[in-house]
Amino acid sequence: MAKKLHDFAPIYEAEQRLVDWLQAGHREEFFVSRSLPPVAAPQAVRLRAEFIRYLALGGCEDCAPSEKGLGIFGAYIEGDGPEGAETPGLDLEGCTLKGDLTLFSCRLPDLLLLRGAQVQNLFLDGAALMNGMTADRLEARGNVVLGGVVARGEVRLLGAKLGGGLDCEGAKLTAGEGDKALNCDGAEVSGAFFLRKGAEINGVLDLTGARFGHIVDDEACWPTEIVLDRCRYGAFTSGPVDAAARLRWLALQRPEEYGQAFWPQPYEECARALREAGHGGAARDILIEKERLQREDKRDALRAANRLELWAWLCVWDGILGWTVRYGRAPLWAFAWLAGFWRLGPWSLASRRILVRSSPTCRRCSARRNGCSAGSMRGKWRYCRASVARKAPGCACRFKRNMTVLARNWRHCLTRNSMHSSIRRMCFCRWSALRCKAIGCPMIKAHLGLLRGGICGFRLSRAGR
Repeated sequence: MAKKLHDFAPIYEAEQRLVDWLQAGHREEFFVSRSLPPVAAPQAVRLRAEFIRYLALGGCEDCAPSEKGLGIFGAYIEGDGPEGAETPGLDLEGCTLKGDLTLFSCRLPDLLLLRGAQVQNLFLDGAALMNGMTADRLEARGNVVLGGVVARGEVRLLGAKLGGGLDCEGAKLTAGEGDKALNCDGAEVSGAFFLRKGAEINGVLDLTGARFGHIVDDEACWPTEIVLDRCRYGAFTSGPVDAAARLRWLALQRPEEYGQAFWPQPYEECARALREAGHGGAARDILIEKERLQREDKRDALRAANRLELWAWLCVWDGILGWTVRYGRAPLWAFAWLAGFWRLGPWSLASRRILVRSSPTCRRCSARRNGCSAGSMRGKWRYCRASVARKAPGCACRFKRNMTVLARNWRHCLTRNSMHSSIRRMCFCRWSALRCKAIGCPMIKAHLGLLRGGICGFRLSRAGR
């Protein structure tokens, strides 16, 4: 680096204006032009990269930047670095800047190198990075703003530590050959990660092992491929929080390109963030999909290993868990299935003629006013086997119909004056007709037990009076 200002002679026109601006004590950004310079920029808007580095580091006491930092607007920063350097462009590797570095709407045809640099804030709003940016291990106490940046080549922030946020609103990042569009592997961002307002990422967005305070994104700005392995964040703010949208977001991952079949951690992290934000249903759906994909990956591995017997058993078992309790993520579904079987059991037994009556006189039992004794009904009902059903197909007793009659008799006995006689008639006549000790279905036994308990309880309460 040159030690004196006169070492840069002859000084460009824009450089002399910048020196005069700083010597006058201005703290605002210096306007070289009012817009982004074209690729073939005129000499009047050109600044040399080494000259900017000299001023940013406070090399000249007479024209040192203010405590706010160095700010330039609308300049074409041409590379004039030494031969053999990593970049002929602006090289601030390992440098410590006392203030901000602001390059609004500046065009940088060469690589911007900020590896290991320390700044207060980095503002690149509207800049054109024609060869990308390398800012590995960058330390910024505030924000790194890439709003409206047009970058060709990889923008690297590996292991960067930002005290504020990472703003990519409106940025258009295009990956170079064999590179990623935005690489934030291992970055720690205390604030938010902004990806909205027309942002375009043409390439891979790598957030492996990154940490963000929260994510502010828009589904229309999502990249074609994203890496979320071991990425952690606090919440989603001003973005979609429904399960369907976040599942589409997670589906942008391509773990097979990195030698992995499936990454479960991104699903767990997304579900945790949604659950803590109060979206429990969306979090459950995320975890259900995670279980399905993880089990599918395990079955694919078994099939590839030619362990077809275990693969077949897992297909059946996973199918049962998925349909019944949603892989354990929705255990209350088990009660719905039990209720369905409870309702379906009597209908199934009746439709298959499980209960048949052996005497037609039982049809008149409910119509007898004085009732019938329990002994007269014994032996009137028996278990219907297939042979009996074929011989007497018309004698099937539908359990549902008898339950309806029972309920009608129960309401009838509550409205009559002589409750005791009505209960006795219902207990001895209808109850004896329905009770069949040969019935092997515990569900029907449960129905009858509940009704018997209710009838006996009513009789005891009546007797206590």
